[in-house]
Amino acid sequence: MTLFWDKTGPLLKYVDGMLRVEDLNPHVQTQWRMSRLEMLRLGLRCVIAACR
Repeated sequence: MTLFWDKTGPLLKYVDGMLRVEDLNPHVQTQWRMSRLEMLRLGLRCVIAACR
C-alpha cells in the first residue's frame, strides 16, 4: 500500500508489515517539505495501513 509519493521526494510504502522508504536516486540526499494537509493524509494512510 502506497502511503506517500511525491515526484521530487521519496516513496513510502507499507508492505508485509514493513515500512519501506524508497528514492529514485539513493546517492542524493533528499529533503522535502510537507504541508499540514499532506502530513494529515500521510498520518491517516498510516492508520489505515496499520488496521488492515
